[in-house]
Amino acid sequence: MIGSVLLVDDDRALRKLLRAYLEEEAIAVVEAGSGEEALASVERVRPDVVLLDVRLPGIDGFEVLRRLSTLESGLAVMLVTSLEDDVDQLVAYRLGAVDFVTKPVSPKILSAKVKAFLARLSSRTTPQARTVCGPLAIEHDARRALVDGRELPLTRRELELLIALAAHPGWVYPRDHLLLEVWGIDGDAVETRLVDQHVANLRRKLADAGADGIVQTVRGLGYRLAPPAS
Repeated sequence: MIGSVLLVDDDRALRKLLRAYLEEEAIAVVEAGSGEEALASVERVRPDVVLLDVRLPGIDGFEVLRRLSTLESGLAVMLVTSLEDDVDQLVAYRLGAVDFVTKPVSPKILSAKVKAFLARLSSRTTPQARTVCGPLAIEHDARRALVDGRELPLTRRELELLIALAAHPGWVYPRDHLLLEVWGIDGDAVETRLVDQHVANLRRKLADAGADGIVQTVRGLGYRLAPPAS
């Protein structure tokens, strides 16, 4: 997956249509039908982009945008709405929106716009070629992990999981975020066990190679790569 999107709209049919086009572009999608669901989903999966309608049941899109601007610095929010007034657009941009798209919108154009934005985001946040954490070294370009110079025999999913954690050593990643990032699915409690199983396998291989304690559990929150020594 090239990135993840939270799609917020109370129109289920439109969500289904947009989701199909976004997934064709290898973009992982999580859906929400209300402002309350949107805020909960951002906390749960930490998407790269939020596609947000304004006219939502309960909390409207402007209020969601305002709250997200205080909670998640750097989170990209694109408003996709039937509102066309210049004042509404000005309000959106002042609240931190990165784009304002008016309905009706071409699903193909919107998915291409999101893909292009994710590509620009990736070019600005490309990880360093090598991440080092104690005896562990992750070579991103070569897509391999080494402990004391010896390559670890990791499966593709185990390696992708390790790379996801290594994006920001010390940051805590919820299971739902890792499930979306590595497997490309928005899962339930059963599916998040996939993450636990792969973390257990990854830890075992790291420990066998002499790198025990690199992948840490933060109780009630998720997993992280051991933070750099201060």
